[in-house]
Amino acid sequence: MLEIKKDSTPQPKEAASYLPFGELKNIHTAYRLNGKNYLKWSQLVHTSLKGKGKLSHLLGTRPKKGDPRFDAWDEEDSKVMAWLWNSMTPEINDTVY
Repeated sequence: MLEIKKDSTPQPKEAASYLPFGELKNIHTAYRLNGKNYLKWSQLVHTSLKGKGKLSHLLGTRPKKGDPRFDAWDEEDSKVMAWLWNSMTPEINDTVY
């Protein structure tokens, strides 16, 4: 299966699954998690990450260590975590490890 990237060059689905971090900065959170809006925030996070092909980072499905894709996935996971922390109020993200 092929996906079309922004430059309209067809790419194999596997190659397109790891997008540059710049793609994540375009995920804007209308609702920052503040302790009272978890349901709406979690739905927005789930939908946004699914739309960007990053749902595996929420579901914990990752390549195994030793898999050639693991390092790229692990780096991407750190970027997703940073985005998640930035989508929370300071009072909430100070409690997340």
